[in-house]
Amino acid sequence: MIKKIPKRIKNDKIIYYISTIILLLLLSGIIFLNKINHNVEEKHNQDITKYYFKDSKYNGISSKFIERKNSKEDAILEIPVTKNNKINEFINNKIQEIDDTFKDDAKKSTFENISTERISYQVYYNNDDAISILISIKQDTHGANLNDQNLFWTFNAKNGEIIKFSDFLNNKEKDKSSILEIIKNKIQDYLKNSKKEFSNEILNDLDFESFENIIILDRQTIDFPFSKGQIIPSNFSSVQFQIKVSEISNFLQNDFSRKIFEVPDVQNSKQVQKTTPLTSKSPLLDKDCSKCIALTFDDGPGIYTDKLLSYLQSYKAKATFFMIGPSAQRYPSIVKRVFDNGHQIGNHTWSHPSLPGLSPAQVQNEISSTNNILQGITGVKPTTLRPPYGATNAAVQRVVSNLGMSSILWSVDTRDWADRNSNIVCNRTISNARPGAIILMHDIHRTSVEAVPCILQNLSSQGYQFVTVDKLLGNLQSGYIYYSAK
Repeated sequence: MIKKIPKRIKNDKIIYYISTIILLLLLSGIIFLNKINHNVEEKHNQDITKYYFKDSKYNGISSKFIERKNSKEDAILEIPVTKNNKINEFINNKIQEIDDTFKDDAKKSTFENISTERISYQVYYNNDDAISILISIKQDTHGANLNDQNLFWTFNAKNGEIIKFSDFLNNKEKDKSSILEIIKNKIQDYLKNSKKEFSNEILNDLDFESFENIIILDRQTIDFPFSKGQIIPSNFSSVQFQIKVSEISNFLQNDFSRKIFEVPDVQNSKQVQKTTPLTSKSPLLDKDCSKCIALTFDDGPGIYTDKLLSYLQSYKAKATFFMIGPSAQRYPSIVKRVFDNGHQIGNHTWSHPSLPGLSPAQVQNEISSTNNILQGITGVKPTTLRPPYGATNAAVQRVVSNLGMSSILWSVDTRDWADRNSNIVCNRTISNARPGAIILMHDIHRTSVEAVPCILQNLSSQGYQFVTVDKLLGNLQSGYIYYSAK
């Protein structure tokens, strides 16, 4: 005989089993959710790092990009890769050291905001003999000061050794003291222009060794793009100055100097006067414009220029537009809007040729034809020329001088025509931006125009003012070449 189980007991067991199942499901759910949260947190804290290479469009040089992002830092590094492994190793080691310090500081930072790092570069003199490279670093760990510094060298392209300023001198020890006095006078001019009090002890403490690293800007100009605090106290801003080869030609009378520079023969002063090209200039920044910068746009106007003007207007920023004759002829209303909005209009020739390959008459026609179109639309004749490709020479400059114009080149090449990527263009601009810089961009590329809000936002937050070239450089002298203010 089978004993019947009471109904109450049977129900209790069912309830028990159901409760157990529910409890197990709840525990499984909690474990599952915790695992998901852990994975999310782990993913959030984990470095998301990308490495890739791009053609820099500098002859024989590519760019290595490192993009790193996590809960503590946002870093974008653009590193030059030359054909010479010794140069590459040297630059990599320098950047690695700086980046390691940043990562350590970012990790220790107690600020809520993510630390940011932007490293990029510019190449100036670049041929089989020598390569001049400027590395620009901007790091913000939200401490007392933004780390904003320049590193620069000129390398022997063949053996990878650093070329020093003294390598060009005939009598190294004797000539150093004479050139140091020239350098001190240029820095003194800068200090006087800053309207800040300073002691001559600042100058007395300087020695020639501080100026051994150089940038060869062109065959007539040696550049020293020092950042804030590198050679004088950090209460002054960055110090950039240039030395013309013609100023020190008597110290450069050797084969190596003549290989790199256009060195006049000091034995024949009359010949020097006849053959020496018109030189470049870098005016001192006005005290009311101590953190000014000039955005310049070539090859327009185009279909994106209207949008660009709206971006500039929203930040009350002024820019300079170097226009092509046929494009101005095609879009006269845009030319007029550029002018009416208070921007500067310059000349970028008629057909965008390399001017040194033309006869003087052809050069004049290229410039004058575009001047006539622009003057017909705005009522004002342009006084500035941006030679296509930055290519010019003494013969071209004589024509420019005769037309009462100046040539405006640049100190920062965004290479926006090569990298149709707004983020790269923005990062490259803000990395290399310095007081007095002239930034080269093109308003015919959509990605370039789309990079402008990022540029305006970032540099405005750093205290930069965006002005026209004529505001930045002051009274321009006809026939001269300008790269930046200082």
